[in-house]
Amino acid sequence: AGKTYKNTLTFNTRGSDVPVDVQESDIFVATYATNLNILDKTLLNTRENASIKTESFTVLESLTSEKVTVTAPDNPIDLNGDNKEIFYTVTVPKGKTGDYEFELALPDSLSLPEGELCYDAENGQILCGEKAVADLKLPEEAAFQEGSLEAKNSGFTFTVNVTEKPTLFGLSLENSIEITLTVDGGNLVRSNEVIPQGTPVTLQVTHEGSSYWGAATVYAGKPTLPGDG
Repeated sequence: AGKTYKNTLTFNTRGSDVPVDVQESDIFVATYATNLNILDKTLLNTRENASIKTESFTVLESLTSEKVTVTAPDNPIDLNGDNKEIFYTVTVPKGKTGDYEFELALPDSLSLPEGELCYDAENGQILCGEKAVADLKLPEEAAFQEGSLEAKNSGFTFTVNVTEKPTLFGLSLENSIEITLTVDGGNLVRSNEVIPQGTPVTLQVTHEGSSYWGAATVYAGKPTLPGDG
């Protein structure tokens, strides 16, 4: 009875289309006889009774190239609530190495607290004076660029450098890496006691001229005082 043998090949376009031309001569077919008593294998023939069909094709870069993504919370963040954290995840596909500029943009109703803006590398925190306004979690393949942190548009900007981590035989096994930025909304300064629903806090990430962004929304109602209904 006939039997079909198959395997899977994976192609990485790495920025351009990849033509694939597999010829019949590229495929080795052999038949062996196995003596189970002595565990010996004897070559009987090659290609006899084997049907091989090949077809050339092109792997399109536009179909395989993944994009950087920035995700933000789906639900609005209540700055008077118990959980005031604004959580962003930046996913960088394998192979997209280089510098990534992060920019957190705050609305007019919010600003950074007073104090020197600095990065605490030991704890992965962005500080304004003694207050931590954000936590930055970096994988092994990413490093904070020293001296890149600065205030901008009521928020701040900084740069992360992403490299490809070599593993077995110099190959990286991960399809992507994740960088997380968690902003502490409770440590931001409000210019208004009430912040309307839908007020955006946006994280934009720029790499090689392309920008990706995710927007969370925050709000704050008038605080309820003891004795109020």
